[in-house]
Amino acid sequence: MMPFSANFDKVYAAVKTSTSQQNLRCERADSIWDEDELIQDIFSLIFRSRIVVCDFTGQNPNVFYEAGIAHTLGRPVIAITQNENDVLLIFGIGVSSSIWTIKKG
Repeated sequence: MMPFSANFDKVYAAVKTSTSQQNLRCERADSIWDEDELIQDIFSLIFRSRIVVCDFTGQNPNVFYEAGIAHTLGRPVIAITQNENDVLLIFGIGVSSSIWTIKKG
């Protein structure tokens, strides 16, 4: 889960490469359009997932909402950020004990 923005393309590529190396498939909601409402595609994607990776960079409210859906469904959430200032906030909501900081560039 991450905002649909070119600023996150490199992060998505890195996550996709990492998951592929573990024989896992990585999908992003903007690559599927099965439902009339985007939130239904997002819910479906989370529901089918074994784990959910959320990029909390910029503290996007939608990412927090989607992490909440994952928690409700009992899916483990791996929290990542490109901004060290986001780490304390992520710990504060109890998303994960694992935080990855991905440097820009």
